[in-house]
Amino acid sequence: MTWFLMIAFIVLLDQVSKYLIVTHIEEGSMHRIINGLLYISLSRNTGAAWGIFQNGRLFFIPMTILTSAVICYFLVKNRHTFLRLSLSCILGGAIGNLIDRIFRKGEVVDFIYIPPVRVIFPNFNVADTFIFIGTCMLAYYLFFIYQEKA
Repeated sequence: MTWFLMIAFIVLLDQVSKYLIVTHIEEGSMHRIINGLLYISLSRNTGAAWGIFQNGRLFFIPMTILTSAVICYFLVKNRHTFLRLSLSCILGGAIGNLIDRIFRKGEVVDFIYIPPVRVIFPNFNVADTFIFIGTCMLAYYLFFIYQEKA
């Protein structure tokens, strides 16, 4: 149950942040948070990471639902705390972006802009952050913690 509360918290944090940005920031404007390091700049993405597969709503919605179901299965089946934490982060982020795709006509709201890494990462959001963190944790788990049963 703790894991599902964590997922709900991630979704809530993501959706509240997007709501605040959409209602208070004009698209394309730049608002400095930390000079030269962190800005808020509203943009919308109809594709996946780095804008690939633009206008892929009909692909992303069912794929996210299917992937989320698989993640839920492993979240319930496995008892390893670190694995469950990583899956909860990924699932919370996936659901946050899924809500955007369903209710914002296929667009995902992105607003975090970091100029030093702009070449590597485009604008992103809270959900993307949790997906990234969860994926890094999952990779760590698979490479350094997981052991197949003999």
